[in-house]
Amino acid sequence: MTDSKRIDRKDAEIKGTLTATVAMALDGLTDVDASSPSNGDALTWVAANNDWEPVAGGGGTPTASQLLTTTADTTTTLDGTYASDLLITGTAVMQVYNLGTATAYANGKRFTFYNNTPEFVGVLNSDATVWHRVPPRAKCVCVLQSNSTAAGVWWSGVDESENPSHGFHAVNELYGQIATGVVNSELSLANLSSSGGTTVQDSTTTATGLGVMRRLVTTAAGYTYSLGPRYMLFGGGTVAVETIVSFSSLSSAAEEFIYRFGAFNNITGGAPTDGAYLLYDRASYGDFFATRTIAAGGGNTTNTTSVVPSVALATPNHLRMEVSSAGTRAAFWSGTTLLFTHTTAANIPTTVECVPQFGLTKTVGSVTSRVSYTDLLGFEKWFTVAR
Repeated sequence: MTDSKRIDRKDAEIKGTLTATVAMALDGLTDVDASSPSNGDALTWVAANNDWEPVAGGGGTPTASQLLTTTADTTTTLDGTYASDLLITGTAVMQVYNLGTATAYANGKRFTFYNNTPEFVGVLNSDATVWHRVPPRAKCVCVLQSNSTAAGVWWSGVDESENPSHGFHAVNELYGQIATGVVNSELSLANLSSSGGTTVQDSTTTATGLGVMRRLVTTAAGYTYSLGPRYMLFGGGTVAVETIVSFSSLSSAAEEFIYRFGAFNNITGGAPTDGAYLLYDRASYGDFFATRTIAAGGGNTTNTTSVVPSVALATPNHLRMEVSSAGTRAAFWSGTTLLFTHTTAANIPTTVECVPQFGLTKTVGSVTSRVSYTDLLGFEKWFTVAR
């Protein structure tokens, strides 16, 4: 028979000398690399290194939101010291925020940008798989899905103001049923053509799923242009126009054409006297896109880019043009690459209405058709002062 008795800890006494040595430093653990932490760091799991490491911004009282002021032509890289909710203020042009090193964050990390400036604000990650131009009075939300690489995998989206007093955003996205050839359009695009130019709605399946396109064709000397349903003035609010386009072939000395895209005043195929646009004019600038701002009362600024017009439907050119709210700067993109910024204000028209549009003008030849394939025309203006 075994006699047992409950021993209360107040009755127990342990005597003796502890001779074993125990590593008490956090850095002594095999899955921790915390040899040189800084004040306020928090221990964070870094999947790429398979260990716990100190990361800035973890200590202290959490900040629910934070005010940031824009700086012209500046990229600010975020880290763990920044709050999740960021209110962007100021009036500077071309401020960009980089989401920072994803491996330093835990999955689920969120940044929400509230743009309270009169200009577009850029948000991107290090490999530009996240790339947004956030308009005034809009917010951009980015949530980290995977921190396995420095760029990370982020879910992201932009929520724009739906108040018409703040401005407008229209996208003419062509869509339809490929099998039946039924073609539709979200907005009505006007078309102006001379005897040498025509416009056709195409049902074309491509690897990128572009599907339905607007095909502009010029055979003999002439022009064909598609115009958005709204005129715009530069100034009084920031403006953007964008498109996706490819071509049947490049221009040649025997069959020469000029392509223009942007917002400008001439709708009869000739060179605009007022506007901001990209153009392909091989005779003048080679087989590259060029950027131009021009005002009848001033002069023009023209730059030749290194971007070759695409002749493959599956890899079209994604072009974008922005004009600042004061009408003093214009910026041009190909995809996520900023091509040029024009800062000569006298060459940006602010008193002449310009039309968002794209088109071809055939200047030489009458045998071989020259064709552009356009998937969308998007344009927006956000007023500095709500109307």
